[in-house]
Amino acid sequence: MGRAAIGTGLEFGRREFAPAAFRMTVASFNERALRVVRSLGFRPAVSFAALTDGRSFELLIRPEH
Repeated sequence: MGRAAIGTGLEFGRREFAPAAFRMTVASFNERALRVVRSLGFRPAVSFAALTDGRSFELLIRPEH
């Protein structure tokens, strides 16, 4: 259901805001979520550690055409 839920949000954002790109931040350990967002066209941009607790996150970008 994750793919459908995120896809619905992307469609709303595209229709209402027409952004040049979408950005998604996902915890590095969350392989399931990473698979879903990659399947929707997001590509890794950068990894970073949270300042509060050092946990690792992935920032992914999906350009809109």
